[in-house]
Formats: sequence, structure tokens, C-alpha cells
Amino acid sequence: MNRNKSLNIPRVEQLGVLDSAEALINILDEHGIRRNISSLNWPEEFPYRPLATFATAHDGKTLWIDFLVRCNYLRAENYTDQSPVSQDSCVEVFLKPEEVSLAIGKGGLNIKLASMLTEYTIDVFRELDEAIEDEDIYLDEFRDEIDGWVIDAIKAIGIDTAKAVLNAPREMLIEKTDLEEETVDEVLRILKQEFEEEEQ
Repeated sequence: MNRNKSLNIPRVEQLGVLDSAEALINILDEHGIRRNISSLNWPEEFPYRPLATFATAHDGKTLWIDFLVRCNYLRAENYTDQSPVSQDSCVEVFLKPEEVSLAIGKGGLNIKLASMLTEYTIDVFRELDEAIEDEDIYLDEFRDEIDGWVIDAIKAIGIDTAKAVLNAPREMLIEKTDLEEETVDEVLRILKQEFEEEEQ
């Protein structure tokens, strides 16, 4: 079942020149588009449904999103760099591959700013075609090519398959795993090579 929904996001030029979170939120509410987030992935196990909405608009360069969540079970305790933010409540955004670089911004700037404004960890993932997703390989299968501690660091952020690594933004992998850039690049090279060999 395909649950993807389309959304036409309005262009609001003045978003790029605002200097406060409050002004940004006001403009998004006034000129952007606001929608409810009504998805409940596991209704039997977790029937509680928090109030969750978002307002969004873009200025031609940046996609701006304001999340509003009212819930009895929010956790937000890790505010400093390199703290275990994955233990807090977070937002996961799934985008088409061609949209990911725009959403993240240069050096991850857009995601960092959105995280600061919303006080949420925001994880961006590329959407996968279901047929492609079925051809995935668990990371543990690569322990003969990738050091175990590197695989463990990636799995610790909730990513445990090769396609999930390849579809996660490089900047996010570096930041969340605390691995060196060269290490992440080598992992990406090995995983890409595996799927290129399968296609031949």
C-alpha cells in the first residue's frame, strides 16, 4: 500500500531574510501551508496519538519546516554537540533522492537550523523503491571488509542495512556516528561496490 501524499509547498521570498525563530514561525503560519501528521505506524502496540502538525514553505533555496507536537511523552534532554540525541524524541523525514541535498543544505546547515528551531533531532532519509528495498543486505555481512567497530557505530544510530547506509546523507552519518570522514567514505565505497557488482 502506497501511503505517500503529495504536497504543493508555497514559495515565500521573505523567509530567507528573517532573523528570529518567532518571525519565521509567524510567516510560515501566515503564508505557508500547515498539515496534520496523522500517521500511526503501530496502532495495536502504541495506540496513543499525539497532536502533531507542521507548517512549511520555501524561499527558492531552502525548505523551511515548523513542527508542532503536543504529547505526554516527549523527551528532549540532549542539547550539546556529540550528545546522544538519538535517545530523545526525533523527527524522521523521508525524501526522494533528488530532494535530499536541498533539504540538508550545504554542510548540513538547513537540518542544523531546523533542529535548533524545533528543538528536535531531524533525520533525513531517501525514499527507496519497494523492489529495491527488498534487495538489501545486513551490515553484519560486511564484517570481513569493514571493521566491526565501524559497523557497530553505524548500527548504534539505528541503521543496520547496506541500502539504509547508502540512502542516509553522508553528513548525517559522519555527525551521528562520530566516525572520521575518510572512514564513512570508505564504508560508502565498499557498499556501493557490492551493489554495482550485483548489477553486472
